[in-house]
Amino acid sequence: MLLVMLSTGLAQVPPPIINGSETKDFPQTVTLWSQTSRGYGYNFCSGTLIAPSWVLTAGHCVAAFADNEAQGMNQHYVLVGYDLNAQSGVQEYAQIKSYTGHPQYNSSNLHNDIGIV
Repeated sequence: MLLVMLSTGLAQVPPPIINGSETKDFPQTVTLWSQTSRGYGYNFCSGTLIAPSWVLTAGHCVAAFADNEAQGMNQHYVLVGYDLNAQSGVQEYAQIKSYTGHPQYNSSNLHNDIGIV
């Protein structure tokens, strides 16, 4: 699987986590990307690759998928790279098959702000 290769092939110092500290237990941080069928889109959140097929992210990021879909962006991807603003910086990507937020996520106070992709 694509993400298995990423986790084993990138034995570099783990990158920092946004508003956090460097991860030492997980090999890669990623960005979440949504786009239209014409390829127009943007990266809107980050996450951490915690297993070959699973990304841990925030609950508000999972909630953002619905907002993106309401704007016509119904194709979702996980991107890995050193410069995600440059096409040449994207090293790998995988289409997101499913996403789930914590069942008790509260957008008003961000309690249980966790999700899985």
